[in-house]
Amino acid sequence: MHSRASLAYALQVAGEHRDSVAEYERLVADAERVLGLDHPEVVTRRSGLAFAQLAAGLHELAIRRYEQVVADRTRVLGADHPDTLNSRGWLAAAHSDAGDHLAAIAAFETLVADRTRVQGPDHPQTLYARKRLASLHRKSGHPALAVTRFGELVADYTRVLGPDHPHTLNARSGLARAHREAGTPGRAVEQHRALVRDRARIQGERHPDTLEERSFLGFALRIAGLPALEVEELKRLVADRVRIQGPDHPGTLEERSGLARALNAAGRPREALAVREQLVADRLRINGPEHFETFDARLRLARSVDEACSSTSRTTPWDCTTRWSPITPGSTGRTTPTPWTLVPTASRPTRAPATTAARSN
Repeated sequence: MHSRASLAYALQVAGEHRDSVAEYERLVADAERVLGLDHPEVVTRRSGLAFAQLAAGLHELAIRRYEQVVADRTRVLGADHPDTLNSRGWLAAAHSDAGDHLAAIAAFETLVADRTRVQGPDHPQTLYARKRLASLHRKSGHPALAVTRFGELVADYTRVLGPDHPHTLNARSGLARAHREAGTPGRAVEQHRALVRDRARIQGERHPDTLEERSFLGFALRIAGLPALEVEELKRLVADRVRIQGPDHPGTLEERSGLARALNAAGRPREALAVREQLVADRLRINGPEHFETFDARLRLARSVDEACSSTSRTTPWDCTTRWSPITPGSTGRTTPTPWTLVPTASRPTRAPATTAARSN
């Protein structure tokens, strides 16, 4: 059963969500039959099933499953047991992933109160629950409150763990992102720059957290009205990810998608389109045609096509009818064929203005 649980999780990580959920469902049924409904291992497998359902986008099923896990652990272990508190945290996070931020905030507020009472205000799990709550305030449209909460959290993490602890750095990053959305993007840029320096000093220039912080810095530059600087920052970052992590690493691929967004924001949609075209080709090669990341890359490419067509000058006309089918290798004369194409034409077709939503990233 341990091996089957590992298989189910591996399927989930590989993006095979339906197979992962089905494997977990069979595993839970067998575990209940062999070990009994209240065995700790059974409850753990139910929690794994809920996580797989959440990853598969089955939010309502996942929330109901997590509610069952919380009820079971409360009944068997007690309301104040660490495993019960952990399950309540997963349930709150599931509400957040489902887009129900109000329910998630309410759940995390009560969890913070209970963790403070049971485990103490300085316990790592108490601080982590506070961090999740602060992030939810930012995501739910209350960035000023998030700035306050993250400011308090940074002070407490610094006092408890020290200024150089990764959790302290992560809280500072959350504070910077809250400033980004609270109408003080200049503070966000300043704080992200300082974090990039501190992460490079403490964790190293090659550490994933350092690379991610540079990505946050790029987006803060855009919000601060400096999209050209964001493009240059992300170009360097993509090159460094290729050098450090390799061209096919998920972080490298995600950063290339971020570069395409930056190019669009900088008014360079044709360059964004070229990045997206190659990214779709690489996702197809690396992940296969049915992986969710491939679908996402194709969707973003479609939006980039719309952006490119909407902004193309009449002095450089393009036929923006897209050939939404794979190109036969070698048929375009390209050294590395890409799966989609735009075809030059003598006159640009008349198009209705694209909506803002259709052009968004």
